[in-house]
Amino acid sequence: MDDKVMYETSGAIDEDTSVALSMRSLWKRGRLQAAYVLCGLMLLLALCLVWFGAENAVLCLVLWLVITAVEIYMPFRVKKQSRIRFQEAAPGGRIEYTSSFTDEKLMLVNHTNGASGELPLANVRKVFDANGVWALVSKGNMYYPVFAGELSETDRESLLALLKQNNPKIKIQLPKVK
Repeated sequence: MDDKVMYETSGAIDEDTSVALSMRSLWKRGRLQAAYVLCGLMLLLALCLVWFGAENAVLCLVLWLVITAVEIYMPFRVKKQSRIRFQEAAPGGRIEYTSSFTDEKLMLVNHTNGASGELPLANVRKVFDANGVWALVSKGNMYYPVFAGELSETDRESLLALLKQNNPKIKIQLPKVK
């Protein structure tokens, strides 16, 4: 394994970007699952009306209303919890990171609290953009920020190629550049 750094980015995550990262995971997972549950309950409500009459369908309607209320409340709770956690972790309002890539791993240094970590590139399952910051998502659903704005267009393309080389099943969800 060659530990030569191929790419390096530095930057800071503010509260809005942290919330955008949290909301991105919510919209893709929880909202889709909740939509399936709501559709299933609507079908169950219709079947109860047809088979048992209106008395038993009231229970399904109440259940549907409760799940709909939770569906509407969930984004507000995620935003609030994300802001609270960010303020606990970054009393100054921002967390500064440096991310460095070798041919096999990502090394991340948090300059705000001195923490550091490594992620084998084979464990990156998804890349998406949140407020101009790329988030590399590991198989354990941990987010690793990469400040791709500091990289040239060719470096961004070769970084994506490196990620695909290490994990051919990676999902890349980045906005198209015109």
